[in-house]
Amino acid sequence: MRPSRILLALGACAALSLLAWLGWVGESAAGEAAVAGEPEEEARAAAPVGELPDHQAPEETPAPEAPPAEVESAREEVTAPLPELPFLSQLEVLELAPPPEPELPIAGAISGRLLNERGPWTADELPASDTLVVELVRLEEPRLELRAQLRIEPLEGETEDGLALSYSFDEVPVGEYELSLFHLGSWHWEPATRVVRAPAEGMDFLRLDRDEVLPLEFQVFDGKSGEAIADFSAAHLEQTVSASSGVFMHAGPIDAESFPSASNFRWSVWAEGYRAAFGDERAFQFVPADEEGPERRVARVELWPGWSARLVVLGREPSMRPLERVRVRIDGRFVGATDHEGALVVELDAPPERIEADYRDWVLENDPLDPRPGTSPALRGHVTPLILKAPD
Repeated sequence: MRPSRILLALGACAALSLLAWLGWVGESAAGEAAVAGEPEEEARAAAPVGELPDHQAPEETPAPEAPPAEVESAREEVTAPLPELPFLSQLEVLELAPPPEPELPIAGAISGRLLNERGPWTADELPASDTLVVELVRLEEPRLELRAQLRIEPLEGETEDGLALSYSFDEVPVGEYELSLFHLGSWHWEPATRVVRAPAEGMDFLRLDRDEVLPLEFQVFDGKSGEAIADFSAAHLEQTVSASSGVFMHAGPIDAESFPSASNFRWSVWAEGYRAAFGDERAFQFVPADEEGPERRVARVELWPGWSARLVVLGREPSMRPLERVRVRIDGRFVGATDHEGALVVELDAPPERIEADYRDWVLENDPLDPRPGTSPALRGHVTPLILKAPD
């Protein structure tokens, strides 16, 4: 059995000074995710919720490969330059198995479009690439995981504002695959997954964006003094479990205009010198239109000094899955057990020195307090994974 892996990809600067964290916890994969470049630390200034800063890549990041000639030709036909989806700038692999051997014969391509109910995409409506992942997982041995790059193209016969968002897996080996769309945001997409074989065209995903939307607003205060905190950061937290592939964990931008009123979602909020606060859609209360703005949903968040984290315990057997009822000890003291999502929020007066997890005779594989190069708690929305493995 091939080992599992964790991928941590650093993405675009989020609303309220957040970099996206994209993590796939599953069996070893081939392919890369398309996410945004990482801005410099000093450029991570807080922005109002819902305003996504321009995607910027660091100077040392290599430029993405040139698009095919037919795409360049199509771009020249429009009067304005097309917006470009950012590409992966950094990828951290904790454990990566070699490609499957022997090589499998190629069956063909699998492709499709990402559509929305309102019609062609406009430059303002395009979702950022670090909020979408289209993945293909082989359901037979040897296992294989592929991740698609997203493409933007002008629609034939349309104006420069008419854009198409598509994906393709160009050389797919023979076999049966699970095709899935993972997204950060609360818009509903259909279908979430389907079983396919190559070659296959027209494997489209539709975003249901006619649902009623009320903007989100955070009001953040010092829990002790009651004074307002203007300089804070926020993240939207996503955790999706796939029976065939593992666990998809993502922390990224909060787009205040993309949360339908009936949707469920999780978030984290933090500020310098305070521990992070965690919550979900139930923290927001309806506020009618007034002199401060239109109808909206407002969450009042109190921040307190100290350290906190949302611990997520995952077990490998062989694909990752959340582990429930795992007893967590911090600096030798029992602090609680994980829920059905494998999660436990821990709040302390000061950062701990050691985090341990007790589950059967399983072994903790990673040090939760030792951030990998290029990562930090803020990049993960203060979500910290603990990886357990059954003994050999």
